[in-house]
Formats: sequence, structure tokens, C-alpha cells
Amino acid sequence: LILSCTQQHASASDDTSLAASSRKKVDEEEDEIGYIQSLIVNTPAVASVESSYQEIEVYDSDHFGKVFVLDDCLQLTERDAPHYNEMLAHVPVMEYLGRRSSTTSSGTNDDKLKVLVVGGGDGYVVSELLKHPQIESIDHVELDEEVINVSKEHLPWGDAWKDEKVNLIIGDGAAYVKQQADKGESYHVIVQDASDPFWIDEDGGVTTLP
Repeated sequence: LILSCTQQHASASDDTSLAASSRKKVDEEEDEIGYIQSLIVNTPAVASVESSYQEIEVYDSDHFGKVFVLDDCLQLTERDAPHYNEMLAHVPVMEYLGRRSSTTSSGTNDDKLKVLVVGGGDGYVVSELLKHPQIESIDHVELDEEVINVSKEHLPWGDAWKDEKVNLIIGDGAAYVKQQADKGESYHVIVQDASDPFWIDEDGGVTTLP
């Protein structure tokens, strides 16, 4: 899914109304199917950090709680984060456990799982994975350390990295996977939650992301 994210200004009256109430719109647009959604957030931002890779912002909102934004692109909110992240975390783990159970004579297996998470610097996927007692360790690879730092401070699940099962690696996910493969390392479950590989500009051009 490739999202082109912009801040829309539908009309001068809309802009005036939002400015007067210390609010603004944050948009998420899927250009391929002509879909866009907007959230109204309260300003100023709770957090605003410019990292080596992107602008990281957290806003409060009246309905959705904290709103997490990267380069003006809506990432998640407190209220709707479970809809995406719970599926991303729990479905592959339960699928693996179900298949493993069906292939053992006793129907159970006490071996612990080793999981790799690539991306997902907001930490929600990691926090959901920790709910599975079968998971013994999670290697979490995130390119942008500032995303981790902001998430730790401002998102309610930011304590996930304190769990002794979690090994946080700051670096390029693709390079880390190749390194692990070269060493003969393997994982029971791999969750890919990295950013889109490119950005669609307003003029239709494509910008490759790090």
C-alpha cells in the first residue's frame, strides 16, 4: 500500500476556522483509488522532532487520542492503532502455532519462539507480540532512533522496549536480515512493518525513501 500524504486546505474559510480554534488537518491519501481521510488535531504538537530521516510529530486530538505523524503522513492514533497492529502481530503468530501444533504427535510443543520485527518504531506491534507467552525473544530493527525515543515518551505502549525479551537494534532492516542470514540465524516469525519504499509526489513523481 503506497500512500501519498499531504496537508489539504479545502477552502479559505476552512483554514480560518481551524486556525482560530488552534487546530489543523492531517491527511492520508491513497491516490491509486482516489481515497483520502483527514483527522483534525490540536496544535501545537505535543512533540516535534526533526531526525536525520524525517519529521516526527505527535498531536493530541479530541476523538482519537494521540496522533502519530511522520513527514505530515498519518501513521496511527491511539484509538485506531489496534485495528492494524493486532492483526499484524497476532495472526502470523497464531498461524505458526496452529501449524506447529498440528504437526506434533501430542498436539503441543513447548519450544519458545524467536521473532523478528522490521520497522514499527512506534512500538505497538512489539507490545502486542509480548502478549504471547510462547515468544522467548524479539529482535526489533528500526532505522530511526528518534522514532523510538518519541514513542517511548508519548505513546501509552512505550514501555514495550523495557521488556527483557526485546532486543532493540537501530539500523537498516534489510541489511540486518542479510547479516542474520549470512550467519545462519533464523526466526519462527518475521513481521515486516517498515515504511513505504517510495513516496508519490503531488506532481506524480516518485521519491525513493531510505
